[in-house]
Amino acid sequence: MSNQLADWMRYGAALLTTNQAAWAVSFAILFVGLGILYLRFIPKCQRLRRDLWAAIGQLSGIKNAAAFAAQYESISTRISKSRSLSSSWEAYDRDKNIGDSAVTFSAPAEEYFNLDTVIAPSVNLRFYSAVPNYLTGAGILARS
Repeated sequence: MSNQLADWMRYGAALLTTNQAAWAVSFAILFVGLGILYLRFIPKCQRLRRDLWAAIGQLSGIKNAAAFAAQYESISTRISKSRSLSSSWEAYDRDKNIGDSAVTFSAPAEEYFNLDTVIAPSVNLRFYSAVPNYLTGAGILARS
């Protein structure tokens, strides 16, 4: 029985050290990485994209400051319901000055709507920027 086990182990070791096995492992690592990308990253980005385009669509129809002031409450209500933009919008909304015919803000929108405040809370950017390094390391380990 131990002879048969030893034969199977020699056969498995010989099979794993072939070029085909190295390529198979490399492709498996690639597919795992693509699976992570598809299952976790893409849906989060699609939700973020949908929320951003909805806000842009709502804001792009406004012609001037008076029209923005007239529609401000409905705009504020819709954007504050967005999962991706609500916290940034609430901070931006606290900074508003409502005048007779315009709504003004004391800071530019870029301070409230940027990579750190809109995208980073929705998507774990540190993890996804490290995925290529993980795949490279796994490929190196599989090849050695």
